[in-house]
Amino acid sequence: MMTTVNGKLILEEHNKLDKITQKVDNLNQSWQKLEVQLTLLSQEQKTEYLKQINFVKIDLKRLENLYQKLLIVMVVSTVGLVSVYVWLGFNYPSAHQQTQEQVLPQQ
Repeated sequence: MMTTVNGKLILEEHNKLDKITQKVDNLNQSWQKLEVQLTLLSQEQKTEYLKQINFVKIDLKRLENLYQKLLIVMVVSTVGLVSVYVWLGFNYPSAHQQTQEQVLPQQ
């Protein structure tokens, strides 16, 4: 069917084609916007993931330092306790050794 607007002949089929073209263009623009949003979202997720990895690395470093300090304290404590045990063993003989020393001179 042919219509006129301001004295100009308008074909409805051509008008429908323009509408379809506009819809396709709008869909393409929407698709591009979605792609951009998806890219931004995945970049934000990547940065959040990297932040979490950095936090885990920092916590791991702290735990390693704490472990090293604890290991040093344990080694020093062990050496100290062994030294005290040996020193007490030489300076204060056991009750069994004292009784043997007292018994031996009398014989």
